[in-house]
Amino acid sequence: MKSVVSITALLALAAVSHADVNGYAITYSASYNQIGDVAPPDNPTCYLTASISSLVAGDLLSATLSTPSLGDFDLYDASYGAGTYFVCYSGPFASTADFAAAHPAGTYTFNLLTGGAAPGSGTIEVHPADFSYEIPYLTNLSSLQMLPAGLDAEVTWNPFTRPGFEPDAETGFYIVDYTAAVYAWGAAETPESTGTTIPGAQLISGHTYAYNVAYRSWERLNEQGFGGALSDQVYERNTGALIHCAANPGTVAGKLTLSDYYYPLGQPVTVQVVAQDGTIEDEQTITLGYEGYYAFDTAVTGTKTITFKNPRFLRLAVENVDLSVGQDFINPVLINGDVDDDNAVTIFDYLALSDAFDSTAADAWWDARADLDGDGTITIFDYLILSNNFDLSGWEPS
Repeated sequence: MKSVVSITALLALAAVSHADVNGYAITYSASYNQIGDVAPPDNPTCYLTASISSLVAGDLLSATLSTPSLGDFDLYDASYGAGTYFVCYSGPFASTADFAAAHPAGTYTFNLLTGGAAPGSGTIEVHPADFSYEIPYLTNLSSLQMLPAGLDAEVTWNPFTRPGFEPDAETGFYIVDYTAAVYAWGAAETPESTGTTIPGAQLISGHTYAYNVAYRSWERLNEQGFGGALSDQVYERNTGALIHCAANPGTVAGKLTLSDYYYPLGQPVTVQVVAQDGTIEDEQTITLGYEGYYAFDTAVTGTKTITFKNPRFLRLAVENVDLSVGQDFINPVLINGDVDDDNAVTIFDYLALSDAFDSTAADAWWDARADLDGDGTITIFDYLILSNNFDLSGWEPS
């Protein structure tokens, strides 16, 4: 999420540069987490972001950043849409003092190694870290926790007075749909702005969103690196938290946990709506969003059992779910170890894991089903998961 700052700065540079590299920037970020409608404590997590962009695909293939104190960093491809965008991060740092010590003022050099615009370099004479302005926060966060779906939502934040720092400034606000795992909406406002409106079209029944409000200032340094590209030094304080859109009747939503599994994003889960007599009245395959958030809609009405099944995990049932009202917080925890996807952890799962033991995706005997923790290798840790859940079975209709 930190790269958004640099994207904002670099888009502005594109209008004034005719070089293959259209802009590059150093961003100092201090990030906060908000609880309630008051300012968060002044104990941020700090990052440095370095970014370089081109309007032409293939102009940037590899690049590094040389820093005064921590040596060189490799930049990686984070392109989106047309053109090319490369970025690297340094952090997190537990305080602004730790950050300033690691990244002092001095010369930061971008080196373009390969690509259509290579070779080339550009420098930024970075000023000392400046986080002297206000911490941004939403003054109406509590009212955003059960937003009605489809209706515009007013968002307000504290004033940004911007004393004594860089000449250009803005306030930015955006939301990421954690349930769908997509950027949802954002707006750049003037420094004097104290609010914006989230369009109702972006607020979906049962979805959870991460918001970010940022006060940022920057200076166009006119370093003229890379044969004419301009550069920015950006300072940002940003604050985030989760907000939620209330589920309508027929929507089931929540956060699903895949036990002992590293990264639930993108994992498929089969959900069933089951009648009291065991009849399956609806079945869908959904995809988990960030941190396991999910939501699905069903036309089935009444009080039903909802089941959840992932191929490596035992089926779990949540009973007595009233679909005549929205369900926002159905938070199942699935048990790991079902390698062969037969809804039981047995000797057959053990044998399949044994056959694939000590493998990665590059090996001929690799079996992705046996990678129970999702770390890309089949090891003793996968055995331990299976062993801890051995002889367990998932829910089946009676």
